[in-house]
Amino acid sequence: MVTAKRLLSFMMVIFLSFGMASCGKKQEGKLNPDNIEINLKSAASKEEPITYNNVVVKPKRSSTIKKWTTITAVTATGIAVTVASAGSLAPAAGTWIGTTFMGLHGIAATNAGLALLGGGAVGTVVITTLADLTAGYLVEETISRLAQSADNKFHKQAQKELELKNNAMAISLYRESIANREDLMKSYFAIGTLELSKKNYPSAISTFNMILKYSPNSSMVIYQLGLAQLLNGNINEGIDTLKTAINKEPNWDEPYIALYQAYIDNREEIRAFETLMSGVKINPESYQLNYQAGMSFSNKADWNAAISYFSTALKYDDKQADAFLLRGLSYQKIGKKKEALDDFLSVSKILKDKTPYGVNINIGEIYLTQGNKEKSIEYFKLASITIKELQKQQPAPELNNILGYLDKIMQTNKPAGKPWWKVWG
Repeated sequence: MVTAKRLLSFMMVIFLSFGMASCGKKQEGKLNPDNIEINLKSAASKEEPITYNNVVVKPKRSSTIKKWTTITAVTATGIAVTVASAGSLAPAAGTWIGTTFMGLHGIAATNAGLALLGGGAVGTVVITTLADLTAGYLVEETISRLAQSADNKFHKQAQKELELKNNAMAISLYRESIANREDLMKSYFAIGTLELSKKNYPSAISTFNMILKYSPNSSMVIYQLGLAQLLNGNINEGIDTLKTAINKEPNWDEPYIALYQAYIDNREEIRAFETLMSGVKINPESYQLNYQAGMSFSNKADWNAAISYFSTALKYDDKQADAFLLRGLSYQKIGKKKEALDDFLSVSKILKDKTPYGVNINIGEIYLTQGNKEKSIEYFKLASITIKELQKQQPAPELNNILGYLDKIMQTNKPAGKPWWKVWG
């Protein structure tokens, strides 16, 4: 029979045993985030590889027209040329025949007139390369993912800082996460990505390489390394790394986009096209790859194929003004004005008061050819308002030419007999 005294003695022994064990347990201190190799080595067996599927969902994508404030024209070789003097307004649609234009997705667009984007584009047009602009966009995509990813309390705080564009503070919080032994791999990955966004390419490359040393199956890290190598000027090395990323995760579209642009930048157009078509075949529901394919075919003046791919892209994301715009321009090229009008109106519906003046002029001109003078004047006036607002920000004689062109059409209610963008300069 167990007496109360014996039970109490037994409980005391257990209590003392656990107490002594607890006192003898070694307390873990904070890690030094600068000891990257030691820290990653200890984390390698405990943490999953960083792949596209386990980082976070697809990033939030913004429309080309909404987001970029400059337009870069690029030649067929993939090297960009300036299309306006420093500080001047980027020109409007179709002005630069024989060149192509860049969109947010880092993709060369048709010379048919992507400069419709010009309605809201104020600023310096810079000389760059396709790979540079593409990688810059794709780095932004990954930062968008980081801004949605919150693995622990430090990551949640970093998420808020990223949304406020406080990248330096975000880096400090990711370092704090490492110091507290939480999500080391993802924290170092975030730091590498933010270093990449700061154009500290050697540091980013070093960080990504160190992660891959202990987590070689991290496809997201391989991909980011490829972008860093491209931005650092190591084109061939970046191409090889992106191929590895595709082999690791073939159902992910972004490495195909980056590899496509790397080939374009390296003047390997055939390989670029093959990469793009391979990506579309494996990922037929990818907005970006179908959008890119539409761009590629429009550059070849294969308007029907371009329309087909833009239509597929819009099937999977019908909130992208740039795809509607480019499909509308393609429809114009083959004389389908009604379809073009529908697409330009979709651009206007998405962008509302941010619609570039070129889009509104195109809408007005189509209405005018249909005999709908009231609607044509409505959109010509909207274009005039946008141009006058731009003139307040930065006066440009070229815009006065377009205003004069619009005034003449509204007075006569007759088409001008030449494309509106030919009055530029």
